[in-house]
Amino acid sequence: MKKTLLTTILFLCILHFGSLGQIQISSGFSYIGEGGWGNKAQYAGSGIDISAKKYLTENLRIGMNWGVYDMRTNLMVQTQSDALPIVYGRILKRIVPLNVSADYFLWKKHLIKPFVGLSTGTYMSQYDTQIEKDYEYLTPRKTFENSINWGFSPSVGFQLQESADRLGLYLKFSYTGIQYSSSQGGYTSFYGVYAGFSFKFGKKVYWRPPVLTVPKPAPYFESKDQR
Repeated sequence: MKKTLLTTILFLCILHFGSLGQIQISSGFSYIGEGGWGNKAQYAGSGIDISAKKYLTENLRIGMNWGVYDMRTNLMVQTQSDALPIVYGRILKRIVPLNVSADYFLWKKHLIKPFVGLSTGTYMSQYDTQIEKDYEYLTPRKTFENSINWGFSPSVGFQLQESADRLGLYLKFSYTGIQYSSSQGGYTSFYGVYAGFSFKFGKKVYWRPPVLTVPKPAPYFESKDQR
């Protein structure tokens, strides 16, 4: 709880840092695999992400990320009378990250803007076990400890930005490491693919209103009749 409160306070300080700079709101979907991809993943699933970030310069933005990732793994058994393994239950795992992040764009004057990023903060993990009633005798119901742990996540990606610099699309790949206690298995990592849209509002950093140059009036000479 203290980690979550500290992260929230840090985010509020970030948003109030400076009076200039665009703020970007992003939202999208993700695919998550813990320990690997596809069939090699211990847990696999999907999620949603929401972020609010502020541009300190045209290349650097900082902000906060929040998400919900729902993953699962099947429990399987094969008896002598079964031709194929039978799924007799599943373990559901939900991860809720709340962290601060920083992204750096490698260039800024293009439609496609690649970037690298790093985020860190808290990751809340929740578990639930579902076992078919007819197979409960095969294995005791597994219990897992819900917890809040520290983690970090480096990432790479690119953003597609339209010419008015308001609407955009993004695609990002990340590696996330979470430090669990020894009783929970210790250090765990998962991979993610994220895609979504973004919207910017506010003035750009160092934005100034245009200055109009008004030409000076032509000199006027009054002619007098000389008599």
